[in-house]
Amino acid sequence: MKCKYCGAEVADTVKYCTNCGADMGVFDMPSLEDIVPQQNIGNAPDPVSQQPDDMPSLGEPTASGPKPYGSDTASGTGARPEPKPAAFRPTETTYGGVSYGAPISHVPADRDDSPVYTDFVGAIKLFFKNYVNFKGRSTRSEYWYAYLFIVIINAICNGFDKALDTSMFGLLWGLASFIPGMAIAFRRLHDIGKSGKIYVISYVVAVIWAIITLVSVGAALIDSLNGTSAPSSFGASFGVMLFFGLIPLGLAIYLIVLFCQPSQSTENQYGRAPY
Repeated sequence: MKCKYCGAEVADTVKYCTNCGADMGVFDMPSLEDIVPQQNIGNAPDPVSQQPDDMPSLGEPTASGPKPYGSDTASGTGARPEPKPAAFRPTETTYGGVSYGAPISHVPADRDDSPVYTDFVGAIKLFFKNYVNFKGRSTRSEYWYAYLFIVIINAICNGFDKALDTSMFGLLWGLASFIPGMAIAFRRLHDIGKSGKIYVISYVVAVIWAIITLVSVGAALIDSLNGTSAPSSFGASFGVMLFFGLIPLGLAIYLIVLFCQPSQSTENQYGRAPY
């Protein structure tokens, strides 16, 4: 007998077709013609042409009008939602709890005021703008660029002094840069959350050490020349002063380390965060 599903010749005694595996008499499986009717595929109706008359074509505005990009589809207002205000900036470092792109609380309209991450020219402007300002904060770049400016001008003044055999230029520049130099040191310490008293203490200790050294060594030298004391006393006084000189030297190194610290990324008791 023939399998009515695949047309293969099978024995009359078999229950299933040896070609397609169909049951030869238990149930009636639909034939291939019933599943896929023979028709001309080329004459099939166009599904696009069968769409309802009230369906808009591609690109045609709907009854409520096209919604612009970013519209609020949930509310149907057709307006782009207002973005939440946020300000971000790169920080100087990514260690010590400071992460790149950390949000800042406030960005003032005047972006030319300390504290600000600046270049050499900007640091010079801020140096003279905050001539006697011992409050607020100054960033690391602002301080070190200003310090470089002080050193350069000091070298130029010393050159003029040597050429003209005078000390007027160096003295005038030293007086002119003393107050703003101390002010920017205060602001740099404020920027890392330290008090400016650290700078004052270091400066006072260095001045006291210098005065005591001059007086002690000078007195020992005079006594040695007059013969009232042994020459060894001069060397002993000089050695003691060098030993005690380690105190102002240690404070100076400590200040340099503080001046090299990155700014605090958030507002502190001395002012806003830099930007």
